[in-house]
Amino acid sequence: MATDPADPRTGPATGGTEPLICNLGNSKGFSNREIVASRSRSSAVPIAVKIGARRAGDPPILVASSERAATELGWRPRHDNLEEMIGSAWAWRRANPAGYAE
Repeated sequence: MATDPADPRTGPATGGTEPLICNLGNSKGFSNREIVASRSRSSAVPIAVKIGARRAGDPPILVASSERAATELGWRPRHDNLEEMIGSAWAWRRANPAGYAE
């Protein structure tokens, strides 16, 4: 893997390892409303929603690509749709209510 010393995302290679920073997305975007609706279908626990104006500086759309993680690490997302992503996260949370062990 090559690093670019001028690129603040990767920085210069120092020490025994090279830093690697990757987005872990699936190149699909979901709106907040789509996420809330999907989460509501995945669980019987209701979500309180308060709709407000867009905050100053918020981009109209923001989508992460995992292309670099795929190229550099061979990583691919396990779930490719919102229902699976939220269902998997909810199942993990129910099985681990205290979160990760210290």
